[in-house]
This record gives sequence, C-alpha cells and structure tokens, in this order.
Amino acid sequence: MHRESVTVKDIARRVGVHYTTVATVLRDNNTSRASEKTRRAILRTARTLGYRGNILASNMRRGLKRLAVIICAEDQEMIYYPYYQEIIAGLQDVLSREGRTLSFHFYSHVTKGHILKNIDSSLYAGLIVLGNEKYNEIESLAAHIPTLQINYRIPSKHRHYLLRDEEAAARTTFSYCAEKGRRRVTGVFLYATDVQKHRQDIYERIAKEFLAITFSCTSIAAVDRQLYTYDMARSLYNSITDDMIRRIVRSSDVILGLSTYCELLYRRMCAVGIRIPEDIGFLMDGAMYAERVYFPEVSRVGVRTKEMIDAIISFFETTPRPKTIELASHIFEGATM
Repeated sequence: MHRESVTVKDIARRVGVHYTTVATVLRDNNTSRASEKTRRAILRTARTLGYRGNILASNMRRGLKRLAVIICAEDQEMIYYPYYQEIIAGLQDVLSREGRTLSFHFYSHVTKGHILKNIDSSLYAGLIVLGNEKYNEIESLAAHIPTLQINYRIPSKHRHYLLRDEEAAARTTFSYCAEKGRRRVTGVFLYATDVQKHRQDIYERIAKEFLAITFSCTSIAAVDRQLYTYDMARSLYNSITDDMIRRIVRSSDVILGLSTYCELLYRRMCAVGIRIPEDIGFLMDGAMYAERVYFPEVSRVGVRTKEMIDAIISFFETTPRPKTIELASHIFEGATM
C-alpha cells in the first residue's frame, strides 16, 4: 500500500473501529473521546501504514501545534553531537510523515533570558530537552508545556524523563562478557563528568553481582567535558600512547568503552598491533548510527534508536504521562567479542 493512498478508512479497518473515530483522533488526539488504548492503536497504525493525510489542513486544525527541541549546552557545536543527531533525525522522520514539524532552539548562558520570548507555548504540543542544563527558564516552560528531558535526571517539579536503565545495561554487559568467557573487564572513560562518575558507580556496584567477573575503571584523558568537535577528538587521539594501551591490555580480557568516541581507543589499539578479539575483546557502551557506520565491527550495548523514538512520540500521545520512562539496552553483536 502506497503512503499516498492510505486513508482513514484503511486505518479504521486495521484497528477495528469506525472511520470517524480515526478521523477524530488524527485531527486532535488530545481532545478525542476514544479510549487511551484505541488512540494509541490508531496513531501507531497510522505511522506503520505511512498515513500522511492533508498536511496543510492537518496543521491548520492543530493550530500549528508541533514539538520543539531545546538543545542546552555551553557550546553551539554540541548540536553536532552524534547522539543528539540520531534522536533528532528519527523524530523528524516520524513527525514529517504525520504532517507535524519539529523546531529547534539552542540555549546557553549566551541566550539566557530569551527562550521564553522565542517559544510561544500555545503553538507547541510539547518540548524535548537535550543536554545537561540548569536553567530555570526551561522549568518555567515545563510548567505550561509537557516537557521530556532526555537521559538526565535533574530534580524537577514539572519535567518528565526518558532514561536508559543503567543498572539493566550493566547487567546485560557483564552477562555478555561472562558468556564470551571474558572475566577481567576494564571500563575506560575518555572524559570525567558527573554523568560519567554516576555511570562508573553503577557499573562497579552491579559488577559485585557477578562473582566470576573482575571489574575496574580507568581514565585515559584528563578532559572534563564531553567530546563533540573534531579538534577535541584529534587531540585526545594523539594523547593516547602505546604504553597506555599496552598497560590496559595486559590487565584485561575485555575493554569496555564507557564514553562516546571510545572508538578512538579501538583505532589506537589496532594501530599498535593488538589483535582483536584474539588478544582482547572490545565492547562499547552506546549504539549510535554514526558509530555503527564507521565502526560496524565493534560490539555494543545500547538502546535501539527506533525504541527511543517510539517512546518519545508515545509520551506525548499518552494521558496521563509517566514521570519517568526507562528503556532497556540490547547487545549489538560485532566482531570484537
């Protein structure tokens, strides 16, 4: 069935409801009298079939309501961070098929005081916040617009959170290493932030549940912020010495990269002559599209992007909305384990 030919009657037949119910839900999901189960089934089926409808009319009926993404960071280059790019691209793809749009706002100390002027809450169905921010203006917006914070748990009265289940991810990681016969696991960080320290604490605690696993952590850089520019990544790559790599390899059966861009370490290990997986296994925490494309052989533990996008869309279609959504991680098998 071609997307252009999909009608509300097609969706109604698939869901098993009258077509007027489908039309009402697609016209204004928030005020539809259909049950929550029916609304979610209709919206899910519409996405699956690729229903587009009359985009112009749909937008006019919605009053141009759309989702807004606010990227909070001190440096605008954070916009190009692969993790954010994949989330934004996935959201844009889904929303464009539904005739909805995604607008973007960058927020830092430089733009402080302007975000409330730039975002008219009457035009938005919800806000998606990316980045570890501490600005009260975001909280003010969240009091009036449903707001979903991605991957950070910041105490908030109004915001909701989409998080990865870090404890489940750690258990998945250690179970996988044990299945592969890898007992000495070294977690490697490329930078030291509060989020990374929190992750280290979780992995160290969960490792105690696996009596056959010996787990330790090490940092190979004194960078106190995330890497998101070419110059930062190149500088870090050049700082990784052969002796540093050999020292880690001697004490490990598997290296677990716990920072984005740990592929830099994988590349340096190969350059030094370390045979992977014969000499040592290599596992990455993270499953972003850009990393999978350039390093398809690297085994990974992470959340599937489609599951993340579906959870975000579902959040804004669900009433009442859950305060916290936690997503499970999966193993992406590569040749490095």
